[in-house]
Amino acid sequence: MTRTVDVSDRFGPAGENAMELSFPALMGASGAPVMFNELLLASRMGKHTMGIVGVIIANASYHLLPTQIASVLTDDNKLYEEVRFMLPQALAVSVKHLRPMYDRAMNAGAGQYS
Repeated sequence: MTRTVDVSDRFGPAGENAMELSFPALMGASGAPVMFNELLLASRMGKHTMGIVGVIIANASYHLLPTQIASVLTDDNKLYEEVRFMLPQALAVSVKHLRPMYDRAMNAGAGQYS
């Protein structure tokens, strides 16, 4: 996660505190879980710290964006330009929005199986 962003204008309440990830959401990745696994911390504290912290919903940008253009003159005085691109970053819904829905779904179905 690179930062949290407010994209509620695009995604409603689920866009509050959305996680911006340092990789793009490839086609078909929507709904994929964003996992947290801090093995070093877990071993020191004797706890299991792996879990879902979010779910991928979209990209922060859908196209490659030129981030830097370097212009250089070659030895024969010709212009050479190098364009570097930045990949879009994925957006994920924070688990804080998903946990209440999960709890409601599990509680609603609890009486069915007893």
